[in-house]
Formats: sequence, structure tokens, C-alpha cells
Amino acid sequence: MGETGRPPSTNRNAVISSIAGALTIASFCLGVAPIPFTDVICYSTSLLFAVIALTLGFTSLLQIRQSGESGRLLAWTGIMVGGLTMVAVLCIVSAIVLFFPSLEHYLQQAGMQLRH
Repeated sequence: MGETGRPPSTNRNAVISSIAGALTIASFCLGVAPIPFTDVICYSTSLLFAVIALTLGFTSLLQIRQSGESGRLLAWTGIMVGGLTMVAVLCIVSAIVLFFPSLEHYLQQAGMQLRH
């Protein structure tokens, strides 16, 4: 309880961080949809939300420490979800970049077989 007998307010950045974390998960999962170019749009959007969740999560932890507000769990939720999603997106992008030369070669061979 605070000085006035009321419970401390929840840090606004912690709330936004956890909402950005939820949007990160939603946009990352939509990237699996079998619609062309959905993955490019959704993974880049989830990366953006992940950066927002991480940044606001760390900012809110500092603010919570100084002000005594509540919301530490919300901040950590945004940090964890944002961090894990960033790692997942970077792994997917790395795999695509690593396998792209072989994919290009495969598509060229398939195109030549279709022509003959």
C-alpha cells in the first residue's frame, strides 16, 4: 500500500511492454499462414513489436525501481517474449539466408526441366 492507503499504480510502460509482447506473438504466429508474402510482413512486424517490448520493458523496470509502482511482472513478460521472438526471427532469417543459394540453384534446375 502507498502512503495514502491505496495500492501503487501500475507502470504504464510495463503495460505497453506486455501488450507489445502479445502483439509480437500474434504477428509471429500469423507468419505461418499459407498466404504469399505473409511471412515477410508478419516477421518484420513481430520484430518491430519485439524491439518495442524489450525497450519499454527495460525502461519500465528502471522506472518501477525509482517510483515504487507495480508492474514488474508485466515488464518481465514483455522483455522475455520480445527477446525470445527476436531470437526466433533472427534464426529464421539466418536459415533463409544460409539456404537461399541452394534454393536458387534448385529453382533454376526446376525451371530448366519445365522448359524441356
